[in-house]
Amino acid sequence: MNKNNISIQKSQKEEYDGLRKVFLNTRQESFKRLGVGKALINESVKAVGLPLTLKCIKANVNALNFYLSQGWTIEEEVTENEPYCLMKYEGINVLEK
Repeated sequence: MNKNNISIQKSQKEEYDGLRKVFLNTRQESFKRLGVGKALINESVKAVGLPLTLKCIKANVNALNFYLSQGWTIEEEVTENEPYCLMKYEGINVLEK
């Protein structure tokens, strides 16, 4: 997979400013450690600017650790239904990696 082939679209809904959803299925080993996650963050910043926010399911430990390693912070932990973390990214030199 070539990370240069990633494109991200802004939401076209007037009531929502920014990206609605971006998914990357990394369950296949062939997609891991290729820089795709970093590329998605970079393209998201280019598309909508900073800060970025997201919801990460707490049980998805690999994703949670990835986001933390890229400079994301946990803003809130929510325990309703399936527990998740609300996370925020304010641009700690991921763009230069």
